[in-house]
Amino acid sequence: RRPVPSRRRYLGAVPSALCGYLQAAAQKTVPPSAASVVYATDPLWAAAFAGIFLGERLGPAGWGGAGLIAAAALSQNLLLQRREPPE
Repeated sequence: RRPVPSRRRYLGAVPSALCGYLQAAAQKTVPPSAASVVYATDPLWAAAFAGIFLGERLGPAGWGGAGLIAAAALSQNLLLQRREPPE
């Protein structure tokens, strides 16, 4: 089944154009180290939104991978907070 034109416009406007614009705008104010932590969690957000809007469910391997990504992002964030002096 082919997507209807309104879905194509949405996919072109929101995930592609809007997210690209917001990413470029935010990178002007966020340090690269913090931005890399946020980008590393992208698969978690994709899985969460797929679960909310599409009813997708993770299996055991998916939950394990999500846990590893979350743990890595959290530990990296804690390391960055220790290294960077407060402003």
